[in-house]
Amino acid sequence: MSLYVKSQVLRRIRESMQSGKQEYQACQEAGVTQKTLWVWAKRWLRIERYRQALHIRCSTKRVELVIDANLKSALGGNVAAQCFFLKNKAGWKDVDAPTINIYTQVWNGAITKAQKVNDQGRIIE
Repeated sequence: MSLYVKSQVLRRIRESMQSGKQEYQACQEAGVTQKTLWVWAKRWLRIERYRQALHIRCSTKRVELVIDANLKSALGGNVAAQCFFLKNKAGWKDVDAPTINIYTQVWNGAITKAQKVNDQGRIIE
């Protein structure tokens, strides 16, 4: 296979992977097997580096596609998607507010005073 044909195959693989497809799917669309791509990568270091960079770039692209789909779902009214987006992208923390328990202190059968206690058991004045 000539260098020109290899470059065209690699270009088609890149385009397929950038649209969100996995490496094996991109190879099928380009007309080569994934094993052929691996053989090229072993033989030519430049193709291996290109392949690694493509994996990093395309995995980022796939994550962006998922984020966009999640945002679209959240804007459409999906409450679970809204919570997921807020927690993971907007920095929102799902923290329970400290609960305040009110109890009375009984000493020798007489109620001395009511006290407020936070969730760690400390008395709030």
